[in-house]
Amino acid sequence: NAPEDAAKIIQDLIGLSQILERLLQTIEEERSTKVTRLTSLEGLVKPDGPLETCQKTLERLNAKLQPENGWRAVKQSLKWPLNQDYIKKTLDEIATAKATLGLALTVDQM
Repeated sequence: NAPEDAAKIIQDLIGLSQILERLLQTIEEERSTKVTRLTSLEGLVKPDGPLETCQKTLERLNAKLQPENGWRAVKQSLKWPLNQDYIKKTLDEIATAKATLGLALTVDQM
C-alpha cells in the first residue's frame, strides 16, 4: 500500500532527522565550549561506519524516488517505485541508524 509505505518512510526519516540534528547541535556545542563529550564520534564517522551507512541508505532511497524522463516518467507516475522488500530493508537500515546514533548521543552525554 503506497500511502502507508510512504507514511512509514516519512515517519522514520523525521525521527532520523531529529537524531541527526541533535548530533549536529552537540558537535557545535562541543566546538564552541572546547569541551570534548563525543568520545564515540570517531566510531560514527569511520569508513563504513554508521553515518556513512546511513548516508548510503538515504542516497539509494533518493535515487529510487527521483523522477525518470520521457516514457519512463509516464510509467513511473502510474506505479509506486518501491517494492515491499526494498521498503522493509530501507526501514530496517534507518531504524538501525537511529538506534546507533541515538545510543551514541546518550552515551556521550552521560
